[in-house]
Amino acid sequence: MGFGKGAVGVDFNHDSIDLVVTNDQGQLKDEKTINCTALTSARKEKRGWMIGNYAEKVVNYAKYWHRGLVIERLEDAARKRSNQHKFTHKKFLETVKRRDEREGIEIREVNPAYTSVIRKHGYSSYYPITIHQVAALVVARRGQDLSEHLRGLKTPLFKALEAGEDGEGVPDRREHSWSLWGLTLRIEPERERVFRKTT
Repeated sequence: MGFGKGAVGVDFNHDSIDLVVTNDQGQLKDEKTINCTALTSARKEKRGWMIGNYAEKVVNYAKYWHRGLVIERLEDAARKRSNQHKFTHKKFLETVKRRDEREGIEIREVNPAYTSVIRKHGYSSYYPITIHQVAALVVARRGQDLSEHLRGLKTPLFKALEAGEDGEGVPDRREHSWSLWGLTLRIEPERERVFRKTT
């Protein structure tokens, strides 16, 4: 099973595994959340068994929808996580990959950079889904080589940045949209600073 019809994106968190199905245009088709709160407190020997069960559910979901699976790259997924969650996350992704290969499901790994920013400013107002499902949607779309546009944020973003320090450090407006998502981390501090200067 490949990506001709769309993809299944996965977002793994300390208390949930969020899955999103897209069509061939990268649009939302279905979503699912698997509760995994017990995983955090489980003993090491039981944790491995639970990870296997959760991975099986994820792979079965992809099989049901006849789509390839998109996950975070192992080397990127470990960043900004506690040691225990880092280990659990890595084991989960490794287990999913092994099961996918056994079941003949194509799998792609993507860089999860800025998914937290995009889920805040991106699809939450367009689809009635949770922030973690938004992250899974972004992961799925990246696996389909689709990028996220700033959807109306680009102009106010540049205005906020240009208002501070005479536009110093503001990039070219023609820069690729995905690379601009990191700038949204600066927009609120810049707006606040400009407000203080004008009052």
